[in-house]
Amino acid sequence: MNAATLRHPIRQPTRRLLIAVVAAALFATVFAVAPPPAHAQDQDYKVLVVGKTLGFRHSHIDDTTNAIIALGEQHGFTVDVWDNRHSELTLLTTPFTSADDLARYATIIFVSPVDGTNNQNPTRPRLLNDGELAALQGSIRDGGGFP
Repeated sequence: MNAATLRHPIRQPTRRLLIAVVAAALFATVFAVAPPPAHAQDQDYKVLVVGKTLGFRHSHIDDTTNAIIALGEQHGFTVDVWDNRHSELTLLTTPFTSADDLARYATIIFVSPVDGTNNQNPTRPRLLNDGELAALQGSIRDGGGFP
């Protein structure tokens, strides 16, 4: 065995699959522990997956997004995706327009927020602009799901 094998004994595709399975299991646990809110039972249960990134991008984001979509298909809920790297899956515009617009989602899942993209430093790029961040904060204050 060489030093690289000792540091990373799991091959890259296997690591991605393992990360996606763990993320899907965590997501399934959220559903098992927290049933859909009462208002979601009267309408379509929707989940928003945010895979959009700035700069560095974890390799598991695509696998995790696809795992959540598969869970939605299996369990009968709708998954909307906002990800600048998935034009075939993503919403055409930002879903973070207002707290009322975000209220249509039972939960909002940020697959991998990295790079301090919302660190309030005006010289660094941010994933959510001021209006989008205010919409997310309003949604959470109004009881919106954010695991």
